[in-house]
Amino acid sequence: MSRTPPRGGTLLLAATAGTVIANNYAVQPALTAVAAELDVPLPVIGLVPTAALAGCMTGFALLLPLTDHLAPNRLVTAQLTALSAALALAATARDPYVLLAAYLLVGAAAGVAAQASNIADRHARPGRGGTGVALVASGSPSPWPWRSRRTPSARPPSASTAWPGCSASPRSRSPAASPTGTARTR
Repeated sequence: MSRTPPRGGTLLLAATAGTVIANNYAVQPALTAVAAELDVPLPVIGLVPTAALAGCMTGFALLLPLTDHLAPNRLVTAQLTALSAALALAATARDPYVLLAAYLLVGAAAGVAAQASNIADRHARPGRGGTGVALVASGSPSPWPWRSRRTPSARPPSASTAWPGCSASPRSRSPAASPTGTARTR
């Protein structure tokens, strides 16, 4: 597709992808408390993150290909709705098996993250699809955070400029080591 997403669309996709994936890992620090509340052994509750990751792999395998066949807005909306229902089920679960099933569904709905990358690629300007995918995958508003908005030709910092007193190699301070071949000024 050549249609450009609305301004901030890539950032919205990045935020959605990060939030959806974070749901797979949010319960991990609280597993001991969840095991105590449900009165089940810790090894049983330890299966919850496994269920989330198994659901994630299943979602990637079964739901990601649908992005090419269905309207992305409908598919993503349906998956985010299913994710909300699965999270509500997990929050109200009083049985470890219900919790495991809920996290299997949470993981499956996390396929939205991969779909967001696919959507960013399809809606990017020609030749910029990789940048859109990278932005969604990283969640960063800029692929080059070290660049100044005033100097678009700025280069990434080298070891000697990023960390004063550090040099990547003995030759890094010589003019030949400069990317432009000229002596650096500090």
